[in-house]
Amino acid sequence: MLNIPTLREKAITVRVRRSMYTPTKYDKAATAAAEAALGTAKTGRYTKKLLRACKELRDCQHAFQDVYNYAVQNTLPWMDEGVRVLPNDNYIEFAAEIGRLRNVAMQKVQALAMVWDTAVMADKGFLGGMWDPHDYPTKSEMVNKWDIRIMFSPVATSEDFRIDMDESDKALLDQAIKDVEEQATDYLLKQILEPVAAMSAKLAVPIGEEGAVFRDTLVGNLRDVCKRAKKLNINNDERVDEVVDEIEHALVSITPQTLRESDYVRATTAKRMDEISKKLNQWF
Repeated sequence: MLNIPTLREKAITVRVRRSMYTPTKYDKAATAAAEAALGTAKTGRYTKKLLRACKELRDCQHAFQDVYNYAVQNTLPWMDEGVRVLPNDNYIEFAAEIGRLRNVAMQKVQALAMVWDTAVMADKGFLGGMWDPHDYPTKSEMVNKWDIRIMFSPVATSEDFRIDMDESDKALLDQAIKDVEEQATDYLLKQILEPVAAMSAKLAVPIGEEGAVFRDTLVGNLRDVCKRAKKLNINNDERVDEVVDEIEHALVSITPQTLRESDYVRATTAKRMDEISKKLNQWF
């Protein structure tokens, strides 16, 4: 009898939880002043944006977003929001990289702490009469608002709930897990389709015409998606491998610059991406 690995045997779940300082504050006085000036009442709330000029704050926000983006891009969807599926074979690489990104993010928090008092005082120049020192947490309070927690767990099955879950609920859980596994391939194919369709549409515009300009990421993003799709193909679906191989073959000697300079390369690549896009759409 053929032994087909279950999702639990092929993958684990990962959850990335972030907490961040939110640089906004409701201003009761400004709200009242605006309502008085406009002759209205209880029609809205004036929320101040704090620390708009603080580069260190923006660096923190971007670094925390990088952690989230990496987690989403290198995992598969799960049933619950915030939980993702990570193939076992990718665990070491994933854990190392997301750990590195977390360290970078927390270093940015420390950099923000170094300039915190100065940044708060500098904000007075932007907010003028709306500036209030009580709107800002202390340095230590601010630092404590930032955190990233990364939690790995086995894929739960009905066998893990022998006492508290009745048979119908166990059946529903097992079916939900099966659905996650089955939908993983469609998810990957759709992830591939998006940049393929984007490249097809962009390159269809001849060089020199309006709308022909594109960024280098048009090519880089597609290569990255193909690389991740191979690693996330937990079902070993031949369609994923097939279309990735076709894309990589089509792009083997392609650079953004050649696509900008050569009408022939641009046209043939656009035609190939259009063919691949049509193939992908037939699978949905």
